[in-house]
Amino acid sequence: VGEARNTGLLRTSGEYISFIDPDDWIEQNTYEEVSKEIKKLKPDVVCFNFSNFYESRNKTEKNLLKNKKNYYFGNEITNYKEFEGCIWNKIIKNSIIQENHLTFPPTSIQEDVAYVIMLLSVINNLIYIDKSFYNYRLRKKSLTHTLDKNHLNALNNINFIKNFFIKKNILNKLNQKYLNEYKLDIITNTIYLMPYEERKEYLILCKKYFDEKEYEDFLKSYTKEYKKKEKVFSLKNEYDLYSNKKFKVITLFGKQFKFKVKNKNNLIT
Repeated sequence: VGEARNTGLLRTSGEYISFIDPDDWIEQNTYEEVSKEIKKLKPDVVCFNFSNFYESRNKTEKNLLKNKKNYYFGNEITNYKEFEGCIWNKIIKNSIIQENHLTFPPTSIQEDVAYVIMLLSVINNLIYIDKSFYNYRLRKKSLTHTLDKNHLNALNNINFIKNFFIKKNILNKLNQKYLNEYKLDIITNTIYLMPYEERKEYLILCKKYFDEKEYEDFLKSYTKEYKKKEKVFSLKNEYDLYSNKKFKVITLFGKQFKFKVKNKNNLIT
């Protein structure tokens, strides 16, 4: 995915660049509305709200970003989580991309989040439009929800971002903070998809991305959540974002069993 996006960027000539994933769609008035804001302020980035489409239920729900302002400047825009780590709810000035040689990591998982982290570190301003122009499809068999080699390769994104910061001479405390958060997100998200018997080997693989103290703190956090007794038996509640369903999850000797939870009307959800 990252390489495909880079190939597209090499062929762009427009003043602003927009990304749409192949299984999603935008509202018909998106570019008309965004263009009005661009003409007024000429921002480096336009960010807008989006809706989640749950394929299994054929239902759309508006996502609510926490932003309250419509204009951001300087260090206000470095927090990639505040504006979502996705690339598809942003429209970017092409000159920003070209001048900073912004490219995606050559991977297929979390490559857009990596790009957004780098992007927000070099722009001067961003405007936010509180309208759901983008429709994001959530489905069970998507890359982000299926464990494969792409999740392991995503670790390479960490050094990709770090090298960009070093090259731009902006590896400061703030950028290092977001890089660390991104690193933990990749690792923990992958662990959640892994069978218990494969997690130990993966944790060893991740060690090179931490300094000694960081790795020690991370392992403490991990072992606290996955205590030894929980590997034998545990009962937890779980919410599946992709199907929008609630489950009771029983873990028994490393094997997990999910049971659907009844809703308020006493119907199976």
